[in-house]
Amino acid sequence: MLRSLVGSEMCIRDRYQRRVRGAPNSTMAHMLGIPGKCSDATNITGPLNDYITEKYSEQDAAALQAEFENIQAARDAATASTEYSSGVMGSLKRYAAMLEVLERRLKADNYSFSTFEPQWHLAFLRGSKISRPGIAHERASILFCIAAAETQFAIQQDPQDPKGIKIIQNAFLKSAWLFAYLQEYVQAEGLINVANDLHKDSLEVFRLMMLGQAQECVCSHAVNQKMKPAIIAKLSAQVALYFNQAQTLLSSPAISDSFDKSWSEIVELRKEVFQGLAHYRQGLSHGGEYQGSQIPVIEQMIPQLEQAVRHLQKARAIGKQEKDIQYVESLLSKVDAALQEALYDNKTVYHEPPKDLSELPNIVPKELGKPVELDLSEFGFKDPFTHLVPAHVHKASNVHTARVEQLLADKESDALMGISDLESKLYALGLAGKDELGISQSLTQQVQEAKAEGGFQGLWAMLDSVSQIAQANEGLVKEVETMLDKEEEDDKNHRELYTTRWTPQPSTDVNRMHRETLAQHRKYTSQAAVADKKIKHTLDAKKASGAVLDRSIEQMRADVAAASRAKTDTSDMEAEWSKQLDQIRSEMQAAAQELQTVHQKEDFSGAVLAGAQDDQALSDRLMEAYQPACARIDKAIQRQRELVATIEDVAQGQTGQLSQQAECARAAMNEIVGALQDYKTIKGLLTEGANFHNGFVEHVNRLKTEVQGFCTSRMIQAQECAIQIEPAQNLAPVPMTYQPMPYHQPPTSPPPAPANHTAGVYIPPPPPG
Repeated sequence: MLRSLVGSEMCIRDRYQRRVRGAPNSTMAHMLGIPGKCSDATNITGPLNDYITEKYSEQDAAALQAEFENIQAARDAATASTEYSSGVMGSLKRYAAMLEVLERRLKADNYSFSTFEPQWHLAFLRGSKISRPGIAHERASILFCIAAAETQFAIQQDPQDPKGIKIIQNAFLKSAWLFAYLQEYVQAEGLINVANDLHKDSLEVFRLMMLGQAQECVCSHAVNQKMKPAIIAKLSAQVALYFNQAQTLLSSPAISDSFDKSWSEIVELRKEVFQGLAHYRQGLSHGGEYQGSQIPVIEQMIPQLEQAVRHLQKARAIGKQEKDIQYVESLLSKVDAALQEALYDNKTVYHEPPKDLSELPNIVPKELGKPVELDLSEFGFKDPFTHLVPAHVHKASNVHTARVEQLLADKESDALMGISDLESKLYALGLAGKDELGISQSLTQQVQEAKAEGGFQGLWAMLDSVSQIAQANEGLVKEVETMLDKEEEDDKNHRELYTTRWTPQPSTDVNRMHRETLAQHRKYTSQAAVADKKIKHTLDAKKASGAVLDRSIEQMRADVAAASRAKTDTSDMEAEWSKQLDQIRSEMQAAAQELQTVHQKEDFSGAVLAGAQDDQALSDRLMEAYQPACARIDKAIQRQRELVATIEDVAQGQTGQLSQQAECARAAMNEIVGALQDYKTIKGLLTEGANFHNGFVEHVNRLKTEVQGFCTSRMIQAQECAIQIEPAQNLAPVPMTYQPMPYHQPPTSPPPAPANHTAGVYIPPPPPG
């Protein structure tokens, strides 16, 4: 590849292999490959089993054994060989995809994975190996092997083939990206001084070398395409710059002792060769330039060629291998011949005094080609632990869910109140627009339905039923708490009795999840109790509404029968307002449905495991998805308020036209409408409370069952441990003082509801008589 930069007559490449201990591998002349790392056989199945058992449960670990074995098989295949082949590359990338998913999962669970400690041999000192606990060292080593395999793949290609040049360039660019990524990764994961091959400066050397060789491909392509010498000079200068930077790092105290001297010699040789070729091409570019007198710029060409000769002479002195020396000498003879020809022409024809090299503009390097990111998409590994939710994620998910449910309840309440207010205003105005004031058929039917359901007395009966279910739920919660307290007390007694001989894990450590769930249930029951108490206070405050509904239909009709005729007909306006009411109701319903849809599609737990945001930030981000629908509801409510204000203005204008008798009739009508509205509102609240308490029974029973199983298993464990501490014959005469609580299997269905309970909704009994 280097020879093609001089001329087409020198494109025949000598292929040989370097056999320098500690030097970079090369299976093709002047192309440098990086050897891969190898690892001792290591069991990853056991650490994976420990991780799932500790963070989740033994049952989950047992169910995932096949997945553990799959990961183990992938590791064995990835570490089977350090020589490049398509199969080895595929195994490395497949295992890398698994490690990427596994590392993300471990970080989400804040788990160190310290029981996994593989041993990896150094890439350039095979007799030395190093180990670090955790997943980071394993992943860094696998990525290093992928980068090395890319370089080995590159040096197996034919650089004389135009397609081969592109393949070589792409492979080196992939490797360069990986070495750059590893620099950041080892520093972020605390692997800075793990080994010489993963040292950040070593990785930078590898990156520069790969970029330099990729740039060589660009130079070869430029020569093949017969580009201008000035362009090729800039491309060659960039290659020299890469290798100059690599040589500087190799000479630094941080890594100079980690690499054989031949590394620095090989890199310096390449630097000098490409600096010489850059000046050579720059000199040729001056030979093609003419001044106004049609004379070549020989005064600039000669110093460039002289500098090229000096660099190549230095490269020849550096070379240790016979093939290197022959290669550089062939370049030197070509460049020196061009120099002697220029000197002869100047002596016999032009007679121009050559300029000093310092007077000439520097050759500006030109970089072409960017590193290519590693693509593991075809080896996508589906997280086998997605169905497992860590405790902290479960807790954060409950907090977020409560936040969402509160938002939905608030918006639904705002919408219902707005629609109810607008309906009441329209209905009252409609009565005022009739020739005669009276109770409509629709209102009569609603009042009769309320009476058939028991009226406000039925609501009190419904409240009693809800209170009974709430007390039963509170009793279950207290029973669960008593079970956990008793178990902790027994554990404490055993520890005081047997001291250090009592080895079971403390109860406060193993029952944390049950305590957290119990606290959450207590929070819900407390909130529900507050809501029930508010409903009771509302019923007490609405006794006047109850008295209104207790009156007979005939009495209600008599109260408004004497209303006078209305003086203004607002039927046209009422029709338009009713239409607007329907539009507002539809908009609110659609927005409410949109809120429910967003809530159903939301996956808080999955988002926590997949991202790096903290729980509160993630909750805030997910809440943004609800804002469009909330804005629609707020807009509809604002429209409703404006419509109510318009209706009230019209009603106020009618006030002066209505007689005192009509005003009294209207007041009586509004009293009936208000009482009916109070009844419906309180009934809705009671129904919602009944549904909550009825559904909460199942959750508390499930917790009770889990705690029963937990306490029973702890009791058995305690008995076994006690027998081990004190032989059975010594324990036999002692009467057993510990009696487990008489646990009972909770019913599979909610407690029996009152006779008038139907489909989860409490319907008050019919009124007496």
